[in-house]
Amino acid sequence: MDRRHAVRSLLAVGSLALFTPHQTARIAERYPNRPIKLIVPYAPGSPVDTQARKLSDPLAKALGQPIVVENRAGASGTIGVGIGAKARPDGYTLIVGSSSNLVVSPALGLSLPYDPLRDLDPVTQYSRGGAVLVAHPSLGVNTAQDFFALAKAKPGQLTYASSGATGVGHLAGELLQHEAGIKLLHVPYKTPAFMAVLGNEVPLGFDFGIVVAPHVRAGKLRALLVTARKRNTALPEVPTVAECGFPDAEIYGWSGILVPAGTPKEIVAHLHKEIVTVLATDAIREAFAGSELVGSTPEEFRATIAAEQARIARIVKLAGIKGEVSQ
Repeated sequence: MDRRHAVRSLLAVGSLALFTPHQTARIAERYPNRPIKLIVPYAPGSPVDTQARKLSDPLAKALGQPIVVENRAGASGTIGVGIGAKARPDGYTLIVGSSSNLVVSPALGLSLPYDPLRDLDPVTQYSRGGAVLVAHPSLGVNTAQDFFALAKAKPGQLTYASSGATGVGHLAGELLQHEAGIKLLHVPYKTPAFMAVLGNEVPLGFDFGIVVAPHVRAGKLRALLVTARKRNTALPEVPTVAECGFPDAEIYGWSGILVPAGTPKEIVAHLHKEIVTVLATDAIREAFAGSELVGSTPEEFRATIAAEQARIARIVKLAGIKGEVSQ
């Protein structure tokens, strides 16, 4: 443990020591009795922000207190998570964590202001989705088979876009190349990847079903495959990577709620119960169309983060991806 983590761990223990078991129980009984802050480490209007806001409204009603969304974007989502990790562990600061800032950034060996498993307590993973490979119609590919045939005929000549270097799209492309024995050229974008494909700046790109589905239905993009185990509900006609013959190319982008380490377990349990209840509603299922709702337990979410860190680290090493963050 380095000096920074040692100090942070001592501070977390110190915060807990301020409360006796009886006081902790009383805090949990009164919780919440004032507004709650939800830190979203991405810009307003981004897919993660949109989902978080859709979740926060019914959750606020369930908890009986307002939830104030605070966007703290930057550095691939690590700035906001770092701010949240340093907050008082009393249940009044919730943090949206994602595969990018909890798994990919650590796997890239980036210097982060937090340790995902030491400085945060998971509450629940609430959604996940595979990346959809889309193509501009001018490329002339309409199916996954068309794409693989063209990629093999033109090794290293086809370019694909992804949103930043630490997003699931970049990793999806690298993993698919390895599994399918093809060679593509990656082009990172700060703007959503599908916009680059929509504008025909790049012929191929990876983005999420909830984002690309309207453009696919309008005929402006061709959806070729999805990197999930199940077909995307927003694009049910699009095959999975397993159906294309590459089950080991499965990879997801996901989001979840966490709190600063040391938050009373009773509060974590209460938050988990209310979030899972909200996730089961028809309104949320409709609002999250194109994403798979999860609702894992805190223990399951922690295990997912640890397992994904190990898996993504292997992919990063395999592909030789260098550590960098997008602003």
